[in-house]
Amino acid sequence: MPQTSGDMCIACQRSQGSTALKELRSNDPNYRSVISTFVDNWQAAGQAPRVQKILEVNLSRKGRNGYEAYRKYLERRAPPSEFSTFHSSQCVCDLGTKPSQQLCEYPSCGLCSAVRSNFTKFAFEAPHNVGSYGPGVYSYTNSARADKHATSCTTSPYRAMILCSVLIGKPPTKKSVVEGETVAVVDAEAIIPTHIILYSSS
Repeated sequence: MPQTSGDMCIACQRSQGSTALKELRSNDPNYRSVISTFVDNWQAAGQAPRVQKILEVNLSRKGRNGYEAYRKYLERRAPPSEFSTFHSSQCVCDLGTKPSQQLCEYPSCGLCSAVRSNFTKFAFEAPHNVGSYGPGVYSYTNSARADKHATSCTTSPYRAMILCSVLIGKPPTKKSVVEGETVAVVDAEAIIPTHIILYSSS
């Protein structure tokens, strides 16, 4: 039977231009890989939080095509670097607590807005993040650093973080910044959400 997310199969959601989520089982090869990426890059005092669930992000065709088109654009100069980074925001819904894994539609939910729009919209439909390097999409190579930007609703036992893939051209241009733990890109096509990590809040 086809895999489902909400009331529609994942393939149907892709064909209709929407992003779908699929919860990974513990025996899925990607499950351990994502946990290792999260834990190994938790650079802070103490142990990393316990990962409770991992949701795989199945991008819409438009989102995937935009990322691959951006890759080809960068390859005109040289093969780009591809980073795994982490992005967090306020998550005001109870994502991960119900059998049907769906992104919410609350305007104030920055995490679901970012995933659904492929980083073209954030909480309250803001078109970008604002940070030290100007407007853009900000993510971090240190999962503990991203956690500082995570908030969750009081009814959820989880904190949520997005695992991302980011393309950076060689040499870097004014449209991208890699500085310490921070990776910032101006073009949303340069970054995609690959997984949502749900982890202990304590």
